[in-house]
Amino acid sequence: MNLTYWLPVIVVVCGNVFYHICAKSVPGGLNPFFSGTVTYIIAAVTCAMIFLFSGKDTSIAQEAGKLNWAPICMGIAIILMEIGNIYVYRVGWSINVANICVQGIVAVCLVAVGYMLFSEAITATKVVGLAICLVGLFLMNK
Repeated sequence: MNLTYWLPVIVVVCGNVFYHICAKSVPGGLNPFFSGTVTYIIAAVTCAMIFLFSGKDTSIAQEAGKLNWAPICMGIAIILMEIGNIYVYRVGWSINVANICVQGIVAVCLVAVGYMLFSEAITATKVVGLAICLVGLFLMNK
């Protein structure tokens, strides 16, 4: 097993599990947008500190010059995901079904996005995988 290849996946999996535990644990009476504000202040401060102390020979101005639309739109996407996940749990979805359902639908959408925007191939294997995914979604929601 190539740890360099799998380590980012392990980090994302651990982060996602921890994230969903936290999202389901946000108090019901707390305004989700205030919760998001606190969440992203913590995230922004943490990222800024890591950037400043990472030892890279670059400046904020140099990095700002490399920006495009993507980080700005990612901020909007994160807000949609954050608030959406909080409400998913508030309306009664269970933690062991909600994310699987959402990620299954996302997987189907991303195959189409990959094809349309990035010229990624849609193979028979991917179509079979999507079909299995859709059957799984159906079974998870029965």
